[in-house]
This record gives sequence, structure tokens and C-alpha cells, in this order.
Amino acid sequence: MMRAPSLKFGLGGIGAVSMLVLLGIGVAAGSTWKSAGIVSTFPTAARALAMGDAYCAAGGDINAMDYNPAALSTLGGLKISGFYERRLIDDSFAGIRLACLAQRGVLGFSLLHYTSGDLELLAIDGDARVVVGQMDDIVALRYALRPWECLGIGVGLRVLKSTLAEEFDATGVGAEIGWLYESDQKRFSLGGSATNIGGHLKYEMEKEDIPWVVRLGGAYTVELAGSPLSFAADLVKVRESDLKEHVGIEAVIDKVLAVRAGYKFGYENAGLTFGLGLRVGRLQLDHGIGVTDHFGDIQLTQITYAFL
Repeated sequence: MMRAPSLKFGLGGIGAVSMLVLLGIGVAAGSTWKSAGIVSTFPTAARALAMGDAYCAAGGDINAMDYNPAALSTLGGLKISGFYERRLIDDSFAGIRLACLAQRGVLGFSLLHYTSGDLELLAIDGDARVVVGQMDDIVALRYALRPWECLGIGVGLRVLKSTLAEEFDATGVGAEIGWLYESDQKRFSLGGSATNIGGHLKYEMEKEDIPWVVRLGGAYTVELAGSPLSFAADLVKVRESDLKEHVGIEAVIDKVLAVRAGYKFGYENAGLTFGLGLRVGRLQLDHGIGVTDHFGDIQLTQITYAFL
């Protein structure tokens, strides 16, 4: 076990991140902390973030696989995507995704990495060291197929490894499943998913469930002055949280520029979201912003390329 430390906050701006780490150390010491694995619920797609994370019924986007594994069934050929997300204080989130055709379906792989700000630990004997407060890695493998032309089904497994203060490690495995219905003209879609099913993390002697997430959402697209205008809405239930409502809208201009906005209802420190997208040939660049009340805004930038 670690020596009993006193804690000294390091560089300016890491106080809140440090408190998060303190909670994690409390788990290792045997107290109760109900936020283990919360990183698995963070936004992971710029377009989704800009549209209020109303993304369970999104099709044709490799980045939708984290919200609904069945979204893979709408893809064809080889696609790759990477993102970088600047979060509330000194913490950041980054990842890469790959999707390709497989036997009778589509296979998807993603690797996500989260890191918090630095934390200075001061032991009772006066020794001090600077550590990374928290590091999480999520590896996910998914497979989706279309048993019927209008319906896709997807399943997946995600492995989460979490390290607190560079000393306490825990690994958990969670399952996920989802479905996605699209109308003949693809103007209307409806989807549902459940992720992080059965996963838990165990720091030292304390075991905590990874928060499962259940989503149900719909999307509808109309033509306005020759350009598509899309509306999306999700109901989201995270373990030990109340039911939340997410809504979003996207207008695409000349098949090149996308303007997006959304709102997340029921959150104490989040609400308005917005962003832009730019498509040039097979290359797409997206940026999403989530406005917060008490911290810096969440900024997520993403680049996606379709090889085929």
C-alpha cells in the first residue's frame, strides 16, 4: 500500500482534476466512489458533440460506433478517423478508429486514451513527486451486419484500463449491443444501444461497476433549398443518473460545409453545444464545442478519411 500522503496541488488550474484523483485514491483505500470508469461516457465524436450528443441513430459515420455499434452496418469500404479533445481543465482525450468490410458485415476497432493534469504528492517524510493524476485507455472491437436492408445490428466488447496516481491499476471488460433502423430513403432513422454492460474496475480491494449507458434515439432529414437539414433527439440513461434528453440539428451547405448545434437537458454543468464540419473529397474535418458553466469549454477536433 502507498504511504499516507498529504497532497499539494501542482501547477495552476489542476485543482478539480486533483480532487478527481483523490476520489480515486479513496477507492484504493477502501472507501466508496461511484465514478469509476466515467471516462467511458465522455463525448468521442466532434459531430456528435456539436449536435448535443444526440447520435444514437446516426448512420454513415465511423465515429458513431461508440454511441451505437450498429452504426457500423451503414459503412462500406475502409475508413479511418482520429480525434483530439481538450476537456475541462488540464485533461485531454484522444483516439483513433478504423472500420473495414468483414465477412457479411463491417468490423470496427477503436483505441482511446485519456489523461488528467499533473498532481504533486507530498509524503509525510517530506518527499514530493509529480505524477499524472489519472490515465485511462479504452480498446474496443465491434462487428455489425444488416440481416435486413433497413435494419442493422451490432455487438462489441470494450476493455478499459485505468491508472490512478501512477500507482493503482484496474482493468474492466464491458459488452455492448445496438440496433439501427433506416427508412428506404434514409430520411428517418431510429436506433437503440446499451454499452459498458457488466463491466467493472477493481482498485486494490474495492470493486466498482463501470457506468453502463442506454440510449434510444431518432433522426429525421428534410430538404431545405436543395440542402439537407437534419434533426436528432436521444434519451440517455447512465447508471446512477437520471434520464437525460439530448437534441441536435445539422444544416449542410453545398455538400461541403456543415453547421451544427445542440442542447443537453438535465446537466448541472453542460447544455449548449455547437460546431462546424468541412468536407473536401474523401476528407472530412469536424470541430465541436460543449459549453460549460464553471470550467473551460470542451473542444473536440476530428479528422476522418474514407479510402473507399
